[in-house]
Amino acid sequence: MAEPSPEKEIEGPYVVPDGWIWTTIGSLFELKYGKGLVKEKRNPNGGYVVFGSGGVVGKHDSAISSGQSIIIGRKGSVGEISLSNERCWPIDTTYYIDYYPLNIPIKYWSFQLKYLVLGQHDTSTAIPGLNRNDVYDIKVPLPPLPEQHRIVAKLEALLAQVNRSKDHLAKVPPLIKRFRQRVLAAARSGRLTEDWRREHRDVEPASELLNRIGEERVRRYEVACQKAEAEGRSKPKKPKNLEPQVVDTEGLPELPEAWVWTKLGDVNETTSGGTPKRSNKDYYGGDIPWLKSGELEDNVITKAEETITELGLKKSSAKIFPTGTLLIALYGATVGKTGKLAIESATNQAICGIFNDDQVFYDQYLWHYLISFRNNLIEKSFGGAQPNISQGIIQNLNVPLPPLPEQCFIVEQVETLFHFADEVEQRVTAAATHTNHLSQSILSRAFRGELVPQYPRGEPAGVLLERIKQERAKNEMEKKTGKRKTKTRLDYC
Repeated sequence: MAEPSPEKEIEGPYVVPDGWIWTTIGSLFELKYGKGLVKEKRNPNGGYVVFGSGGVVGKHDSAISSGQSIIIGRKGSVGEISLSNERCWPIDTTYYIDYYPLNIPIKYWSFQLKYLVLGQHDTSTAIPGLNRNDVYDIKVPLPPLPEQHRIVAKLEALLAQVNRSKDHLAKVPPLIKRFRQRVLAAARSGRLTEDWRREHRDVEPASELLNRIGEERVRRYEVACQKAEAEGRSKPKKPKNLEPQVVDTEGLPELPEAWVWTKLGDVNETTSGGTPKRSNKDYYGGDIPWLKSGELEDNVITKAEETITELGLKKSSAKIFPTGTLLIALYGATVGKTGKLAIESATNQAICGIFNDDQVFYDQYLWHYLISFRNNLIEKSFGGAQPNISQGIIQNLNVPLPPLPEQCFIVEQVETLFHFADEVEQRVTAAATHTNHLSQSILSRAFRGELVPQYPRGEPAGVLLERIKQERAKNEMEKKTGKRKTKTRLDYC
């Protein structure tokens, strides 16, 4: 147990109200060490809660604390405060307090310890840890006992309101996520542009767009063949997607009039990148940005974490993708995630580049579709525990193709609605930050004596502190002589 503080009054970092006094945690409490209890030895059906440094970790059929307990994270979640309203088993990564002299209110001191952010007193250099003597030396304001009770009642009322606000705010981000998903679902089904179609019945249907693109590809191929023949070279290989076709719609959702289903590989070229040998330092650190799949987060990409050299590019299957290329992660933690290049960049083999040379799709339309279809792509993945998407799956992906003007309008509508969602999200984030600060502000006012009215006629805290010291000394003596056990508090104050 900590030695009682010197009799002289100590000074704190700010002036406390009349009747209050500064003291130390070691003058009020003993921090006991928790006791080890490995998971295999616990009884999950036991009647007592087991606490680790971060909170509840299980149950057991016996307890080591003698009553209500404040549990303090000692290792791991350093300084984390938990509260148990009954006997419990704090394990060896914790300290705990289960004796409150003169029945000083446990809730008041749990609030005080949370406010102190004990984790900032971690002085270890390797494994995070909290030194008990450092905690004992922390100065705290001690109000008269009746005021401690009044502060607890006020704090519980105010913080309950704050927590309700936090709960309400926490529900908004999932709603915004669902809103974005529904916008994309409405976009790819045509529901988002129903009114637009009624006003624009004379646009070129998507089927005619495909025919026109096919005719242009055939013309380019014939020109290339004629040129090769004139130069005495063999004819170029006939592309598989020379004439993009409308796909069989059996099993696919019905599309609006003037829309068609098409395969992505019929209208867009795809290819993946490569990785230069990691063992050759001459291949890395050059001027060519080189992306890994983990950098794709449905984002516009303006830089890469790594670069490669011209030699690294030449000696590998890596290739430079032009600005505007859509990228999709084929495997790894971000499988199915996408990106759009705002720079020229090479990539590793876990990234597929999608090229839109013939402008059958507007880039933003196709990008929004790939984002909305990610979960479906994952379902088509293979590879056991680590999902993978092959280029073949990308090329065979059925994509709804609206007329080009409608694609443009879809993009405008989606981005307008997403902008609205972004604004709401920013406001919610700001409100959540303000709410978090509000909790600390309320606690700060409480421990400065600004939260409840002062009644200076009662017993001053200096007298309370002396009585606490006397009771602790008496209790310690009785424990040593074996005359009685430590006093405990069996219900909250």
